[in-house]
Amino acid sequence: MSQPSDVPPTRTASPTEVVAWLATGNVEPLIGVRESATVEFKGGRPYDLSGRKGKGDLVSDIASFANAQGGVIVAGAEMAKHPTENSEYCCGFPGVASDFVVTLEQLTMLVREHCHPPVHGLELRDQQINFSGDTVRAVSIVVPPAAESDRPVLVNRLTTESGENLSHAVGWPTRHGDGTHWEQGSRIRQLVDLGMRRPSPAQPTVPVGPSTIERHRDELLQRDEWIQWPLLLVALRPESSVTVNDFYGELNSELRGWQGLRPMGFNFWTSFGVEQVDDELILRTERMHLSVSPSGVVVGAAPLSPSFLGHAANSYWDRQGPVGVNSIAVAEFIAETLRIAYDLVGPRTTPPVYRWAVEINLLELRRTQGANLVYRFKPFTQSKLATSTNDYRDTFAGTGSYATDGYTAVANLFGRRFGVPEADLPSTGDNQIDPAAWTRT
Repeated sequence: MSQPSDVPPTRTASPTEVVAWLATGNVEPLIGVRESATVEFKGGRPYDLSGRKGKGDLVSDIASFANAQGGVIVAGAEMAKHPTENSEYCCGFPGVASDFVVTLEQLTMLVREHCHPPVHGLELRDQQINFSGDTVRAVSIVVPPAAESDRPVLVNRLTTESGENLSHAVGWPTRHGDGTHWEQGSRIRQLVDLGMRRPSPAQPTVPVGPSTIERHRDELLQRDEWIQWPLLLVALRPESSVTVNDFYGELNSELRGWQGLRPMGFNFWTSFGVEQVDDELILRTERMHLSVSPSGVVVGAAPLSPSFLGHAANSYWDRQGPVGVNSIAVAEFIAETLRIAYDLVGPRTTPPVYRWAVEINLLELRRTQGANLVYRFKPFTQSKLATSTNDYRDTFAGTGSYATDGYTAVANLFGRRFGVPEADLPSTGDNQIDPAAWTRT
């Protein structure tokens, strides 16, 4: 895997965008796109379909996307690991080797034989495209999300990770973030014993619950450093009944070592301890609060104080006058809280979480001097003024993608509260949160 010396900011792209770019015959727009929950890049010889390992890798990738949001696999790319964003991205496109052969008929037969139930609606494209003046080959596989009645899609495990043959082994892969999570065999057995509980059909979004919000708000507003400022509170709840596996062991350990997307950003959990309070894991710092419950509920909160999510309207530490909202910090905090739920808690629940209820709250606005909030795109640059003292509350159905849902939350908050047009939203691009913007601010 190469590492260019001049590393550009990366971005995410939806499967629809990727397929559209390939259809034009020009893959230049793919450069800088990083792997995500819905996009996977492969090299020039992506799968050795003459052997069991290659076949197993292919059906596992297909099933993992089908068990999540669906996605697209693009072969022919050159990948690099970004030095600061903890992600891999497309840095070139040398194309697929001429001796790699796969047909839709072959793909369909593999899926019928090794996916249970089979994944339907696969699309295979094998085309000649242009990259930097050269004609190269691109192969893409579009995987739709499986119907709820077909989940989970199990696969035959044909080999071990080292390539040793297996027989009579099955697995449950699910795409999480930019990788695949395999459900442990003991948990699959547990679900078989208990009877699989499938998620209910889509219902109107249910709020996380006033008791959850009020309990955390009341606790936080007792703290001296929070008492004079409005409060941003982000809450997520699985829309089906789940249990977080190994809550006090594995989850606790990984929460302590969780890394934010931006160096020197919201890596607050790496420097402070995680407490067990009643049945929750709670992290408290002077400026942040994060709690996770065994039922999968995640709550993140922070004050709009000048030292964190806000800026004073006059001088940096002036508490007289309106409170300035640091829009970049707000966008980053929302996105990181979503990541904790989707990428850390979600993969460890039984049964897996297919839908989340997301709630964004801006509370205690009456605590501001003059009851005004000033929207600021960057520090000390005033943009919009909101004078209402009514608390802000927004609920929507989460998709499982922090980039997509972060954009929804930011667009709703800044658009409804301050009238900021979508073109001026901070830290966004292609209708998704763009962490690269945080490093440029």
